[in-house]
Amino acid sequence: MADYSGISVHANHLFHDPDGSTISNKQFSTRFKDCMSCRVASGKITAEERFTFHQLKAKGVSDHEDNHSGHKTKKGKKIYINKAPKVTWAIA
Repeated sequence: MADYSGISVHANHLFHDPDGSTISNKQFSTRFKDCMSCRVASGKITAEERFTFHQLKAKGVSDHEDNHSGHKTKKGKKIYINKAPKVTWAIA
């Protein structure tokens, strides 16, 4: 894997090529899978601890107080919500 630590790049995207240009979904998916494989191979995580980017996003959405996912519809948000909602009990 190339080392780009000494290069300063201005990019409008969180995940991008070394020159700052956008990467495709397929490129991102491949790089994420490669990263997970490297983590397992180095012993930093076990094979059972591997996760997908979708699982990572779902964790963030589920942990957010308002379940913010960037989706406008409830149906879109429900895809990422993995936790049961908190219930506040009112004793009368």
